[in-house]
Amino acid sequence: MGEYGCNVCNEEYSALDEKRTPRVLTGCGHTICQGCAQAICKPGVSHIICPFDRVSTPVARGKLL
Repeated sequence: MGEYGCNVCNEEYSALDEKRTPRVLTGCGHTICQGCAQAICKPGVSHIICPFDRVSTPVARGKLL
């Protein structure tokens, strides 16, 4: 999908749809959409694992920092 869309779900990023808002995984710099980030980040877990390089990014209360 490239720089204008999520490479996990292949949907375009959108400021009008909260689930399609881009989120940067600060541990590695990759970007995925909010919907995919929520799907990947399990409740009660303090980090999200990047689906591309497996680098961990801290999260607070289930939200990306």
